[in-house]
Amino acid sequence: MIFEAKSQAVPRKRSPMAADLIVAASLWRSRQTRWLLTAAGLVIAAIVVAVSVLLWNLRNDQIARSEEDLESLVLVLSEQIDRTFQSIELLQRDIIERVDSLDIASPEQFAAFVKSELQKYGPIIKDSGMQPE
Repeated sequence: MIFEAKSQAVPRKRSPMAADLIVAASLWRSRQTRWLLTAAGLVIAAIVVAVSVLLWNLRNDQIARSEEDLESLVLVLSEQIDRTFQSIELLQRDIIERVDSLDIASPEQFAAFVKSELQKYGPIIKDSGMQPE
């Protein structure tokens, strides 16, 4: 008698990790799961796009506000510079009027005037200890 071996399928024990993979694979095969994951991905993409648009608009608003602030600052500075030039012009006019009132018509006359003023006020300045600023 020939010994015939019956081949019986011996169930193998699967590891818990393999069982989890099989469950995960079977879940992915489910149409509902695929639709759910696709919808979740689309929602995440929509949120990313919405946040990007919001940040872009906030950036543009901030740039516009900065430009307005810069324009107002330029206006204030230009007015200040204009007033400074006006004060310089007034000083020049005052100096011209004083020189005209002294009847100085040439550089030699001006040098003589400065020399006489130094002789008059020089000792007073030295005695007081004043220093030029």
